[in-house]
Amino acid sequence: MSQVKECWNCRFYRAYYKKGFCTFVKLKVGWCGMKHTSIEDNHNTCGRWDKIVRIPELRKTVALKKLNQSVDILCEIKQILLEDQEESRSYGCNAQTQTIKE
Repeated sequence: MSQVKECWNCRFYRAYYKKGFCTFVKLKVGWCGMKHTSIEDNHNTCGRWDKIVRIPELRKTVALKKLNQSVDILCEIKQILLEDQEESRSYGCNAQTQTIKE
């Protein structure tokens, strides 16, 4: 399978976006990071074209690591809130018990 050697499919190409209503619209113009110039048509090609290297496993690993960190932080927050709730209940029960005894 041959790759399309056009700017839109080059690792140095970065598309420009325009702000639309509740979204961003990808334009057919962009920036070449190799030549440091604007690209007027993303279907152009040049001799500096290089294929995009995709590393899905690395992305999944990084995403999973960040997700695990977020879950750990949420568990810590949950534990703090639960302990605070238990303290509030115990203070409430003691206050009621003392009021009833008096």
